[in-house]
Amino acid sequence: MKFFSLASRRGLLNTALWLLVAGLVLIWTGPHLPHDVNGIDVAAVASDIGTFILAAVCVHWLFDMRARGELMSDVAQFTIGNTHVSASGICDFVVDTKRIEYKEIIDSPEELLIALHYDPRFLSDHEALLAERAARGCSTKVAILKDAGSAMNFLKNVRKETDHIPGNVLKIKSLIARLNQQAKSPIKLFYHDNILRYSFVMGGGRIWLKFYRNSPGNHNVCGIQMRKDTPMYQFIYEDILDLFKGASTDA
Repeated sequence: MKFFSLASRRGLLNTALWLLVAGLVLIWTGPHLPHDVNGIDVAAVASDIGTFILAAVCVHWLFDMRARGELMSDVAQFTIGNTHVSASGICDFVVDTKRIEYKEIIDSPEELLIALHYDPRFLSDHEALLAERAARGCSTKVAILKDAGSAMNFLKNVRKETDHIPGNVLKIKSLIARLNQQAKSPIKLFYHDNILRYSFVMGGGRIWLKFYRNSPGNHNVCGIQMRKDTPMYQFIYEDILDLFKGASTDA
């Protein structure tokens, strides 16, 4: 959005003032001009032109003031809206969570916390980075659904997801066991009994959230990232800690 410079505004104001003066002069001098020049009433024409110029300048001024006020209102609302979003802690967004770049978070020496239901995609897609992390001795915790918990039973019996669960859970366990073979700090596997509202990866002062849909079916899922020391980060951070407090290392 481009605004007029101060010099341009002064130029427009000067033009409007000169037109205003010209209109007033024509209105004032009109009655003193000849009324018939080759059949043309010059006095009436001059007065009409002056009146038109005066009306046009006034209409333009009123429109300009109103339009400028609406423009400034729109700019203010847009700016305030962006400020609220920024202050909340949201610092990144992706339309498809498959495109999230996790390398910076995984490479961070801070503790890495991961929670999901039973999909091994994240762990398998980032196996090499997680192996390097474990070999460096960095702490990593992964929470998945408890095998015989009420949440798992809900997914099996109500959501009818039985076809994928056993094989995927086995993949997660075997993958973590493989990662821990050369690990200075073994990846710790936890089991929770919750239907998650979102899966997450937290580390390095950042949290990536992947939301779960309320309706069934396969669709691309949006994801958002939050930065540390912000209201939304703190809210999710406390929720994550509570999830791990209620989780167990017993399947």
